[in-house]
Amino acid sequence: MNIRAKYIGVYSPEKAFASIEIRPTVIKIECFSRGEPIDGTKVVNEKFSPRWAKFSIKSSDQVEIGIRILKESHQRIKTAIHAGEFTAYFSGGVKPGEDEKSKNRIVDDKL
Repeated sequence: MNIRAKYIGVYSPEKAFASIEIRPTVIKIECFSRGEPIDGTKVVNEKFSPRWAKFSIKSSDQVEIGIRILKESHQRIKTAIHAGEFTAYFSGGVKPGEDEKSKNRIVDDKL
């Protein structure tokens, strides 16, 4: 399968409900929202990962809010898994076999 320099990936957390990226001045977090808003977050991507939310922690006074969001996210993914709901999302760049013109288009996440 030749997909050039692009990659194909599926983020499938099963019981993991958050991904954390630590940078020098901010902690970026994506967490499971089950498609319903969580105060203090934004949807990661309306089309490709609408059941995931994102937020940042930039100062120590935001830590308690972050903990509250993560506790809510954890409860939501446990409920979704128990209900047999889909929790993964597409995280890649190109479908195998796409032509050069559409190589930068993000593909549908239905697996």
